[in-house]
Amino acid sequence: MRRLLRWGLVLIIPLGLALSGIISGQSAPHADKPNPPQETAQPSADPSAGAAQSSQMTVDSSSQAPAGVSCPTDWAYFDNQRLHYSICYPQGWGFADNAPQTTPASALSLQSLYGLRLMSNQAFPWPANASAIDRVRGASTTELELLILQQGVSFSRSCTPSQPVAISGSTGKSCEYRFDMGGAGFPSDDIRSSSQGAFYGLLVTIPLKQTPLQETPGDNLTGAQLLISVVQLNSSDHSPSSTLWRLITLVRPY
Repeated sequence: MRRLLRWGLVLIIPLGLALSGIISGQSAPHADKPNPPQETAQPSADPSAGAAQSSQMTVDSSSQAPAGVSCPTDWAYFDNQRLHYSICYPQGWGFADNAPQTTPASALSLQSLYGLRLMSNQAFPWPANASAIDRVRGASTTELELLILQQGVSFSRSCTPSQPVAISGSTGKSCEYRFDMGGAGFPSDDIRSSSQGAFYGLLVTIPLKQTPLQETPGDNLTGAQLLISVVQLNSSDHSPSSTLWRLITLVRPY
């Protein structure tokens, strides 16, 4: 299963977009259910499998910053070589490739590179059967996903990225929204847009400098952008000087 957003069709809807109904014409999955496990990409043990299969099973990433690139003190570096961008992230934050476990960067699945999920340190340890929204609600966790946004995807009027934001020499666009979920008298997965909602969402689109490598033959990624989707409690810090925005502005397309 893929985490591409393409041609108006969400193949796996990121938490923030699902909860808010941001992508036009899509129905939101039940957010109180844990994510299904993903297939782990591992090198083929059969040398005769051929170069094509081997390249499909290789996770192209690196945690070593190249010369001239640095992260803040005590922050980690991650280079997504398939999508041609790198990020810096704070100590204690972790990848949630196969929730509810933390996934080391070196063990990320191939699929996850097209929908990379970072959770802030409050998410861990992750209780059994808890969903991402459970960790946001119960532990004040920040959930941040980095996805590929293909040409032709339409956003709802409630949050279409349009506000300029400077990101590593590029100009991205952002928008924010607020919503409530569940509560007294409502089903646990009932989503309601509200300017005073308990949850805060943020979308940021960033132009990519190179066309990402295909996940599946036939994918047309020409003109694709990087989409950052964030969900946290409305009471969390999302000011311009916050850790969240520091992380976002350190995303580096190359």
